[in-house]
Amino acid sequence: MKDKDVTVNPVSSDQFPAKAKRPLNSTMSLAKAKATGFKIPTWQEALEAFDKQGQK
Repeated sequence: MKDKDVTVNPVSSDQFPAKAKRPLNSTMSLAKAKATGFKIPTWQEALEAFDKQGQK
């Protein structure tokens, strides 16, 4: 797939039914990781780093 144009289409979680009902707010707390000094990149930063890695 390298060097190919890819279209990403948004989807709703309704399109992927699960046996267990998900909570409305299931965000994981990153407080403990941040308290150790670990820098947690945003998804945008992580995607950019991934893209740069693929260009090597």
